[in-house]
Amino acid sequence: MSTPLHRRPVPGATVPGNAAITELPHLRLPQHSPVLVVGGGPVGLALALELSLRGVGVFLIERETEIAHDHVRARSFNRRLVEHLHRWGVWEELTKRWTVPPEWVGPPVVRTSLVGHDLVASTTSSSELDSDETIFSMAQRLGRPQYVLRSVLAEEAVRQGAVIAGGYEAVGVDENTSGGAVVRIRDLATGVEYQVAADFVVAADGSTSSVRRSAGITRSGINSTEKFYNVAVKVPHVFETLGTPPRANNIIYNKGFTNLFSLFDDVRWGFPVGPFPVGSKHSAEDFVAYAKNAIGSDIPVEFESAGPYLVGTRIADRFQIGRVFVAGDAAHVRPPGGNLAEGIGDVANFGWKIAAVLNGYAGPDLLDSYDQERRPHALRVAQHAYNASRYRTEIADYIKGMAIPDDCDHGEAAQQARANITRFLEQKKGWHNAIGVEFDERYDASSINLYRDSQHDHERAWDPFVYEDILLPGHRFPGAVGKQSVELIYGKTNSHFTLVSPEILPASVKSQWQQEAKSIGVVLDIIVEPALHDALASSEALEAVLVRPDQKISCRCDPKKVRPREILHHALGYNIKYSASVFHNTLQDGS
Repeated sequence: MSTPLHRRPVPGATVPGNAAITELPHLRLPQHSPVLVVGGGPVGLALALELSLRGVGVFLIERETEIAHDHVRARSFNRRLVEHLHRWGVWEELTKRWTVPPEWVGPPVVRTSLVGHDLVASTTSSSELDSDETIFSMAQRLGRPQYVLRSVLAEEAVRQGAVIAGGYEAVGVDENTSGGAVVRIRDLATGVEYQVAADFVVAADGSTSSVRRSAGITRSGINSTEKFYNVAVKVPHVFETLGTPPRANNIIYNKGFTNLFSLFDDVRWGFPVGPFPVGSKHSAEDFVAYAKNAIGSDIPVEFESAGPYLVGTRIADRFQIGRVFVAGDAAHVRPPGGNLAEGIGDVANFGWKIAAVLNGYAGPDLLDSYDQERRPHALRVAQHAYNASRYRTEIADYIKGMAIPDDCDHGEAAQQARANITRFLEQKKGWHNAIGVEFDERYDASSINLYRDSQHDHERAWDPFVYEDILLPGHRFPGAVGKQSVELIYGKTNSHFTLVSPEILPASVKSQWQQEAKSIGVVLDIIVEPALHDALASSEALEAVLVRPDQKISCRCDPKKVRPREILHHALGYNIKYSASVFHNTLQDGS
């Protein structure tokens, strides 16, 4: 039985997101759990919630005994991630727990410092910033510190039946002779080790994952000779002190600082700084100096934390071995920029598959599709992230070489120098808007999707800067193709397969699809979406699409001319060899 999580009030907190610290109780370990999740970061907690919503028993262990407010990690949630937050029913609570006044949040302001000169005028509203993607999703970006997301996910997961225990670490994992795996767990308070058996074990314990290493899963990637730091500092009342308009998101270019400088709550700022040689050492005073350079003033700054990360990539050589899975940073590490969304994408991909196995209606190949689908995507995105990190450094180095004038220099030469920097930055607009990374999670080599003949020969190659809705197997179902389909497929806690048809199906056809799904054990929603006529943009205007629980298209077909059981079985991992008759034989009553 789940133990409710206690939220300990924080005296003096002035924003809702910092009002309390969520505690993780030190509970007794079970002898067995259907799923054991190692790691209470956003990915592990999201999986606990995903599985709980599907009626699967989950026990999660985490080293920490509380979700502290002293870590500045991912703050920006892209729209694909937010689509999952809506589905899990946590969006509204996240919006309530803001840490920065909403009116301070908007597109980044590009300046020479907080008190300096504008380099790129920020006249674009938040809605205009999203206008290029509005046709792709009904979701909106959200900014919250990672600890707020963790708290909300943990609290909702427990409400849905998950059990979360703090104060434990995984020491190793062994194969269970009777099936599943056995995890060796150490109580951090006493040092005593225990063993917990599980049908499935998920390593969400970060880049140094002990579970991944114990399971024998190796990693490959691009080696790094450089590192950055994610730094957190406290600067109380900065805008009142400086007399400048409050802005949460700032991109700063000056002699002593060239990077993002963001407000995380009422006093805490976060920023990356680097690159530095991997073996270099840096003090708190160094990081304070960088913060003051970004601010443009010698006001009091308190150092809080600095976490290093390498400018390289490490991707697990397999995402699954037996009943052990790796997800999030345990599976893929790359330079920052969407890492959190990739980990949440892992959860959305294999959460429903584990549930299908435990609920008894999955085929033998379903779990294999996790590695087939997510690992190629992780490799693509990692390469882009590495290239983007190098490119950011090149831009910063180029600007540093342009003789950036001091903020106090208002002379004609200084104004011209700033104008030159502005022109250079205007030419580079768009390189950071990686909409393909955000939305194009295409799965083009999966055993559970029924691809069209020669489909891959005609598809546009994956591009991190390009996305288009494609109603073909392996692609994301369009997030804005029609109100009814979007509300169902992307709606709160939806966990079903969905057949989306552009026309009303005959009652006999609809009944046969639903009966076949019921006999398998799958819940199948069937909806009519007239907007598919335009979205299909082909002569096959009467085709429907079968959408998986993770919003990916499994099959595109004429529902009147296929065998529903075989289509559904294939999507559930039954290794069916199809002949042309599967797509072209007209269904007969009782067939």
